[in-house]
Amino acid sequence: MYIHHPPFLSLITACTLSISILLTTIQVPHTVFSMSHFHSRNPTTRTNFRTQTKTKQRLPVPRSVPSGPSVTLLTWNIDGLCPTHLHARTMMVVQSILKHMPDVISLQEVVLETDRMLRDLLRGVYHFVGEATREGYYILTLVRVCDEFYIDENSTGKIEYCGAARSNMGRDLLCVNLVMSKGGQVVTLYNSHMESCKGESVPIRTAQLTYVYSRMLDSNADAAILSGDLNMRQAEQKSAMKSVASNGRIVDCFEYFGRPTNAAQTWKVPEESADPSMARFKCRFDRVYHNSKDVAFVSYQNDNDGNEIKMLGTKKQRVVGSTEKCYPSDHFGMLIKFVLTSPARDNWKEKDLRKKSQESLKSITSSQISKKAGTITKHESPGQDNVTQNIENDRKMRRNKIAEAAEKRLLHTSDDHHERNRKNRKYSQEDIIDLT
Repeated sequence: MYIHHPPFLSLITACTLSISILLTTIQVPHTVFSMSHFHSRNPTTRTNFRTQTKTKQRLPVPRSVPSGPSVTLLTWNIDGLCPTHLHARTMMVVQSILKHMPDVISLQEVVLETDRMLRDLLRGVYHFVGEATREGYYILTLVRVCDEFYIDENSTGKIEYCGAARSNMGRDLLCVNLVMSKGGQVVTLYNSHMESCKGESVPIRTAQLTYVYSRMLDSNADAAILSGDLNMRQAEQKSAMKSVASNGRIVDCFEYFGRPTNAAQTWKVPEESADPSMARFKCRFDRVYHNSKDVAFVSYQNDNDGNEIKMLGTKKQRVVGSTEKCYPSDHFGMLIKFVLTSPARDNWKEKDLRKKSQESLKSITSSQISKKAGTITKHESPGQDNVTQNIENDRKMRRNKIAEAAEKRLLHTSDDHHERNRKNRKYSQEDIIDLT
């Protein structure tokens, strides 16, 4: 059956077809009709047109890296209070440390047994700052043995919380002043394990954080960094910042990088927990702050793929001598990087620093390390022209040999070996405490 169409209808159809063909041949700029045009109106939010809901967009990572000496820092609660697979879990922590070799390490929940393992396996690789106790748990700060920086022993030590911040759980604050070798910049590093749990611990923990914030803002150093297992909730952090009138001067590393998803959880509920419903809780107890003075956080891996903060211990590992697997700790290690932006100090004498660095190296390097790592070549006199090259060569050789010695100790360590040493060796105060 034939249907007659009016002439004007055929004309409209032809014009529509011509316009469609014309649009397909014209190169239209992508920004005119793309969805990114609509997102650009509000860079902090983007609209999901399917559900008509707004989701928070991850802020971009600053691409410009400030110039200055950089320091990598690892904070990790190694859960020494849990006896389950304690030896194997500590070995996992040591392996992660030797793999990434951070400049500074803030450890929490260290017990005597794990302390001895760490000092044995990392001997000659790190300085140990902290006071070991026969009973209970404590915090340690480890500083890598190198020529880039050294510890100012005159302003390093433990600080007790007082007043409203006084701890009911034996918690305290460990302060280490680090001096850069080339420019003399000083960074104050605070390591703390603040009050745990809710209830009456909330005002104590808030007072502890407020106290450290005040010290950071009043610091005379070029920069101040706070890291550790702070057991902090967001409301407590806001309250402490308000109390000290920080006005944005206290910077949270996690917030600075736009709340990366890989670092949103730093603590997981232990698997042996009696309440399986608690497994859904995700907490960010471990945090790192700086005081916005002459310091800036930078991406750890210099990319934009969510690796601004490196998380360690997020996967189960096999227990040596067993088919079981476990995490190194109920906390995840948090590895970050920061740069000191202040210029070099006036009249900074690098020769004096070189002499002090050599004396520090002699006092730290034991005879046992010398036998395993080999003899360290002595530097020539500072007056010679080739002293810089000799120092660089000795630095590389010392790092390689000390790292090899540490790895050999790690590979040859066994449960029987540590159990035998634990029974035979007597604990002495000189053997336990090391503030070099």
